[in-house]
Amino acid sequence: MLALYSDAELHAELHAKPELLASRGGANYSEVAISLVDAIGNDKQEEHVVNLLNQGAMGFMEDTDAVEIKAVIGKDGAKPVPVRGLDNAHICDTMRVVGWRHMGVKRLPQL
Repeated sequence: MLALYSDAELHAELHAKPELLASRGGANYSEVAISLVDAIGNDKQEEHVVNLLNQGAMGFMEDTDAVEIKAVIGKDGAKPVPVRGLDNAHICDTMRVVGWRHMGVKRLPQL
């Protein structure tokens, strides 16, 4: 893929997305990224799934835990949408992963 775009002659001939690009992982990332930028720039107040601090969205987690959940996106940033209705099994699984993450962070050397 890099060779295709680094060759000036080939690059000049590209007028459509190469088939290889459509078949690789993350092929739709640019559409998601542009939609998110549009929501911020135009204060659309749209829901997007993003990574952000919990800020109370999942009541059983710390506000400072990183989560990947729906948030309302606008000019003032991302506001997490509260997560409701998780059963105990999902809460336990989530807490187990968060616990592992916290243990790993505590073991990092102080920089």
